Amino acid sequence: MMTPQRLSLMIFMMNLYSIIYLTFINSPLLLRYLVYIVSMSTLQFISSATISQKMVQIHIFVSESIKN
Repeated sequence: MMTPQRLSLMIFMMNLYSIIYLTFINSPLLLRYLVYIVSMSTLQFISSATISQKMVQIHIFVSESIKN
Protein backbone atom coordinates (compact mmCIF):
# COMPACT_ATOMS: atom_id res chain seq x y z
CA MET A 1 0.00 0.00 0.00
CA MET A 2 1.32 3.42 -0.93
CA THR A 3 1.53 6.18 1.63
CA PRO A 4 -0.15 9.55 0.91
CA GLN A 5 3.29 11.21 0.79
CA ARG A 6 4.47 8.76 -1.86
CA LEU A 7 1.26 9.19 -3.85
CA SER A 8 1.56 12.98 -3.76
CA LEU A 9 5.17 12.70 -4.95
CA MET A 10 4.03 10.43 -7.79
CA ILE A 11 1.29 12.90 -8.76
CA PHE A 12 3.85 15.71 -8.70
CA MET A 13 6.17 13.73 -10.99
CA MET A 14 3.28 13.00 -13.38
CA ASN A 15 2.52 16.72 -13.32
CA LEU A 16 6.09 17.59 -14.30
CA TYR A 17 6.07 14.96 -17.02
CA SER A 18 2.81 16.38 -18.41
CA ILE A 19 4.27 19.89 -18.55
CA ILE A 20 7.32 18.60 -20.44
CA TYR A 21 5.09 16.58 -22.77
CA LEU A 22 2.83 19.59 -23.40
CA THR A 23 5.75 21.62 -24.71
CA PHE A 24 6.20 19.07 -27.51
CA ILE A 25 2.59 18.12 -28.23
CA ASN A 26 0.05 20.88 -27.71
CA SER A 27 -3.08 18.85 -27.05
CA PRO A 28 -6.29 20.04 -25.32
CA LEU A 29 -6.72 16.55 -23.86
CA LEU A 30 -3.30 16.69 -22.20
CA LEU A 31 -4.02 20.20 -20.97
CA ARG A 32 -7.25 19.05 -19.32
CA TYR A 33 -5.44 16.08 -17.83
CA LEU A 34 -2.71 18.37 -16.50
CA VAL A 35 -5.25 20.68 -14.86
CA TYR A 36 -6.91 17.63 -13.31
CA ILE A 37 -3.60 16.33 -11.92
CA VAL A 38 -2.88 19.73 -10.36
CA SER A 39 -6.30 19.79 -8.70
CA MET A 40 -5.83 16.19 -7.54
CA SER A 41 -2.49 17.01 -5.89
CA THR A 42 -4.18 19.94 -4.14
CA LEU A 43 -7.04 17.72 -2.99
CA GLN A 44 -4.47 15.23 -1.72
CA PHE A 45 -3.87 17.44 1.31
CA ILE A 46 -7.54 18.27 1.91
CA SER A 47 -9.60 15.15 1.28
CA SER A 48 -9.24 11.78 2.94
CA ALA A 49 -10.30 9.77 -0.10
CA THR A 50 -8.49 6.48 -0.57
CA ILE A 51 -5.91 5.89 -3.29
CA SER A 52 -8.22 3.50 -5.16
CA GLN A 53 -10.95 6.17 -5.34
CA LYS A 54 -8.44 8.63 -6.78
CA MET A 55 -7.29 6.12 -9.39
CA VAL A 56 -10.91 5.50 -10.41
CA GLN A 57 -11.52 9.26 -10.66
CA ILE A 58 -8.47 9.69 -12.91
CA HIS A 59 -9.54 6.77 -15.09
CA ILE A 60 -13.09 8.15 -15.48
CA PHE A 61 -11.77 11.63 -16.26
CA VAL A 62 -9.38 10.35 -18.93
CA SER A 63 -12.09 8.15 -20.48
CA GLU A 64 -14.48 11.12 -20.65
CA SER A 65 -11.80 13.37 -22.15
CA ILE A 66 -10.96 10.84 -24.86
CA LYS A 67 -14.65 10.58 -25.82
CA ASN A 68 -14.96 14.38 -26.23
